[in-house]
Amino acid sequence: ITVPLLGPAIYGENASMLALAQEPYLPRVARGVFRDLLLILAFLASLLLVRALMLMERRRQLLIRRRIERGGERRIRQASRDLDKLLERMGQSSVAPEGEEGVMARLIAAGAAAAAPPLLAAAPLEQKLERLASRFQHFLERARSLALLDPLTQLPNRRYFIEEMQRRLEQCQRGDERLAILFVDVDKFKNINDSYGHAVGDAALVLVAHHLRRQTPEHDFLGRYGGDEFAILVNLNRLAGRGERDPQAELMAFARSLTAPFNTAVELEGMAVELSISVGITVIDPTDADGQAAMRRSDIAMYRAKQTNSSPIAFFEGGVNDSHLDSYRLFGDLRQAIREQAFAVVFQPIVNRAGEIEAVEALARWHHPERGAVPPDVFLDLAERYRQMDPLSNQLITLSLQRFRPLAERCSELRLSLNLPPSKLADPQLVQQLDRDLAAHGLRAERITIEVTERSVLQTNARVTDNLAALRQRGVRISLDDFGTGHSSLSLLNTLQPDEVKIDRSFVLAMEHDCYSRQIVTLVSDMAQRMGLRVVAEGVEDQEVLDHLLALGVSHFQGFHFARPQPPEQLLQQWRGGALAAGAAVIGEDGG
Repeated sequence: ITVPLLGPAIYGENASMLALAQEPYLPRVARGVFRDLLLILAFLASLLLVRALMLMERRRQLLIRRRIERGGERRIRQASRDLDKLLERMGQSSVAPEGEEGVMARLIAAGAAAAAPPLLAAAPLEQKLERLASRFQHFLERARSLALLDPLTQLPNRRYFIEEMQRRLEQCQRGDERLAILFVDVDKFKNINDSYGHAVGDAALVLVAHHLRRQTPEHDFLGRYGGDEFAILVNLNRLAGRGERDPQAELMAFARSLTAPFNTAVELEGMAVELSISVGITVIDPTDADGQAAMRRSDIAMYRAKQTNSSPIAFFEGGVNDSHLDSYRLFGDLRQAIREQAFAVVFQPIVNRAGEIEAVEALARWHHPERGAVPPDVFLDLAERYRQMDPLSNQLITLSLQRFRPLAERCSELRLSLNLPPSKLADPQLVQQLDRDLAAHGLRAERITIEVTERSVLQTNARVTDNLAALRQRGVRISLDDFGTGHSSLSLLNTLQPDEVKIDRSFVLAMEHDCYSRQIVTLVSDMAQRMGLRVVAEGVEDQEVLDHLLALGVSHFQGFHFARPQPPEQLLQQWRGGALAAGAAVIGEDGG
């Protein structure tokens, strides 16, 4: 058989020819096909592997989803059983659910038209599902009511009101609507609660809410903003559409219709209660998108109405926009300072004729992080106006006693004078709190003097009288501060029967150049001495004034001439033998 050569002949060293025989055709083809089959098989194997991995991943995802679904089904079944149990127990008068379950049962039952019948174990599946769906629907409706409505008055709550106000403000931006806000507050609501109890207080809120709802037109929006405060969004478009009067006159007429029924006592829980409301009104500028600023303006107007004796209604005046809103922002900082306990207490000595320190008056200080030192009359007025005086005064009383402790250890007879605002003097917890604080700091009540102003006593009620009597029983002295500045100071001496009177600094400062002020100081000093009262002259700032007061027989003095208000550490450094370092020189040789 002749084997074809693959190329030209190649000869070796012995001249023999070398040649390569060509491979037969069929094996060569078979080998190529085999290689192709291997590639195809490898490709198919890769496809099968990818497919298998995808199927495994899909199965894994399916298992996870089924596990989640089974968990969800278990939770749904458990929730269904819990809801069944809760609703069944609601219908059993002999069983009274307790704890969280009892609270939930009462919340769901409140306001419901009728409770759904309990599921029966033998009932068909369709009936079970229908009853369960009905119960869930009832539950969701009740949840919606709890989320959006005030449970006491059934009016929209604060959250609902704010959302509705924001929606209407957006309409104002488009020019579709003009708005005004009426901010309504129940006057002296805390006194009603304290005097008659919370049941009467709740009845008062329900009565006010019912009246406001009856008077508020359909196109306006009424809500309970919080506590004893209500707010009404008034659509000014409907007022302008009448064409009778300008919107401000219509708003005033509307506000009068709200306040008019409360001119006489109302009967609540079988008792006659004096109930009145104050209304603050602000008209929202069409370009104003800040609902909170609008609420602040109406709130400011409402407080102006409370401070005005002529009318319980007040409009927010644009001319005082900046100053009032600035004070409101300062009030926000004040609340933050109360939460962070950012206040300090300094002490100003009260000295006798010998220059010896007999007492110190605690004075509050607040250093604002941006504005610096804020005057006490400013932040105390804000706290009183916006009902933060109770937490602030509690904090200041505790801090004063704490800071007074090292001074008390230095002198066993040193007294501490504390200023109490009118609201604190009427606090039913005042005496108990003072007892706790004194015990916590190891101080006796006999070392405390409570300074009250004429305003505090003019607002007297049974609680104020009881608190003053309880304080006296514990040995606390009562001092009538700012004496002579009010209209009834003389009558208060008989009513209050204080241990001490403090001549207001305005008279002391003016006595050198104003003969009337000098006569007032003379009369007060002489009268107090005849009545056996200790007299303290405030505002003593120079030796000449001190000499006149000494000549009048005034026994005690307080002012910059002796010492400025200072921390107790600094006061201790200046203390020498019961007197200030410069005290003897200040009083003079014949001052004893």
